[in-house]
Amino acid sequence: MVTERKIPTTPAPDGLKQLRALGYNRPPRSKLPVLRSSTQDVLQALSHSGSLEYLLQQNLKSQQCLQAIIGFLAPGLRASVYAGSLENGTWCLLTVSNSAAAKLRQLTPSLAAHLRVKGWDIQAIKIKLMIGNPSACHPK
Repeated sequence: MVTERKIPTTPAPDGLKQLRALGYNRPPRSKLPVLRSSTQDVLQALSHSGSLEYLLQQNLKSQQCLQAIIGFLAPGLRASVYAGSLENGTWCLLTVSNSAAAKLRQLTPSLAAHLRVKGWDIQAIKIKLMIGNPSACHPK
């Protein structure tokens, strides 16, 4: 098991003595940047960048489409379905299993029709299988 080691921002008093013995009057500057941002800061930065703002908006629309159809999916199927890309009227649904993909393929005509009734410009829905841990990429 790997434990995460926390690096102190100020050296311990003994550490200062050792640094002074090496000829330093103050602790040397770290070459690694200190990140002091929050999720809100990242979202604000994304919303102020042209191409990143577009991707953020597409992701938001895709998540909203998923919320619009989630009630049509069986409870067991809901847990394995994630929102994918949304471009030019084609929406991609991601799933983790072949059986869920097969069921979603059966439902795509009715799901697309439901989204169009709700005002979304969805002409086609693609189903793609995800490999790996889906919660790392697409938390619900």
